[in-house]
Amino acid sequence: VNPYTDEDVYYYYDSAEQMQLKLMKEFVPESMKFAYEVKQKTVEVTENAMANTADNLFAGLYSTYHSIRLAEKSLELAQNNARREQERFNNGMITELELESALLEVKASEDAVTKAKRNYDNMHRQFNGLANMPLDFRFDLIGTPWSHDYEIPITQEQAIESALQNRLEIWSTMRQIELIEFRMEIYRHRNVYKFHQQTIKDYEAAQDNLDELKITLSQQKYDIEKEIRQAYQELKKSYNDLELAKLNLAKQRNLLSTTRTQYESGLVPESIIEQLELAIEQLEFAVDISLINVLNKQDQLYRAISIGPGY
Repeated sequence: VNPYTDEDVYYYYDSAEQMQLKLMKEFVPESMKFAYEVKQKTVEVTENAMANTADNLFAGLYSTYHSIRLAEKSLELAQNNARREQERFNNGMITELELESALLEVKASEDAVTKAKRNYDNMHRQFNGLANMPLDFRFDLIGTPWSHDYEIPITQEQAIESALQNRLEIWSTMRQIELIEFRMEIYRHRNVYKFHQQTIKDYEAAQDNLDELKITLSQQKYDIEKEIRQAYQELKKSYNDLELAKLNLAKQRNLLSTTRTQYESGLVPESIIEQLELAIEQLEFAVDISLINVLNKQDQLYRAISIGPGY
């Protein structure tokens, strides 16, 4: 409408020109709005992707940090065993070859400690890089997260429904479909798409694009549903893995208790106790890693059923 005369400005333009004006007035602002929304939502997805990366790096950092402790414990046992073997060799109870084997075990354990420290250092630099901290910064202690919530609060079907409603790729494709349908509606203004040559071509191209997007949308929905089903099952499996790790730890502790009684009665050597204690530390580590795996999979599933990213 003319702001000065209140006349319909279309009166001064033919049908094709009117259609172009509608595109400029109605479609272009919607396209610009869509571009802005994509930018905003992409920021959210990027933040979630960085959170996923941080989860994985923390798991690696925790693993390499505690691997040093386990490697040092193994070295301590190897050194204890080497001292005992040295005494036995001095007393003529074992051969030089058997003593050499014990000393080689010490060397292998020392190398394992060096490797564990190198792995921790490399992982820490990666973590520091993501956290924007000095690369040479090192934590004094890396503790274990704690949680007692090992149940998924939603069903698998609810998770799938949430992902199909919220994922960026689904939203983006659906918005593109809406925009194309809106543009085609404007092309149909006073049947311009039937007689105006350029609009005829534009309309056909839009129809082709619309058909392709609908196929893309169907494939995206199929892929995301498959992805969430698999992730949901993997999360349930991680719960089972955690419980199994706890069970193995409990069994090993019972075995140590029984064996310690035998040791106190002089029925088993000290080296057996040391090996069982190391095995318990390794199983405690397995429980902690399983817990971190559960927590990471929980967080990543929740992000995957929101705006994304997926897996």
